[in-house]
Amino acid sequence: MILRLVISAYLFGLLVFLTMAIFGTPIWDYAYYMWDKTVGAGFLVWYLIYKSVAKDRKIVAPIMWFSFIRFVWEVVSLSFSIHINNKWVISLLFIILIFITGYLCFRADSRMAKFLNKNAP
Repeated sequence: MILRLVISAYLFGLLVFLTMAIFGTPIWDYAYYMWDKTVGAGFLVWYLIYKSVAKDRKIVAPIMWFSFIRFVWEVVSLSFSIHINNKWVISLLFIILIFITGYLCFRADSRMAKFLNKNAP
C-alpha cells in the first residue's frame, strides 16, 4: 500500500513540476525541494527499490524507467542549455508516456483487457 502511495505522489509531483512550475519564485522552489526530498528520489533509488522488492517489480519498473528518462532529460537540458520545462519536449515525453501506458493497459494479458473481455456485451 505504501509503495503505491509513494508512486502516486511521485507521478503527481512530476506532472505538476514538469508542466506548470515557475522556478525562481520562493513558493515553487520550496515546494519542489520538499517533493524532491520526500518522494522524488531519482533513478538510483527507484532502481534499488526495483531490485529489492520481488513481488512488486511490475509496479516499480515503469517508475524506474521514467525516472531514468527524467535523469537523462536533465543532463541533456543542462548540456544544451534548454529549459528543463521546455513545452515541446515535455509534451513529447508525456505523449510517449501515454502511448506506453495505453499499450501496457490494453495488452491481451493485462487486467484492463481481461475486464473488458469479461464484461463485453
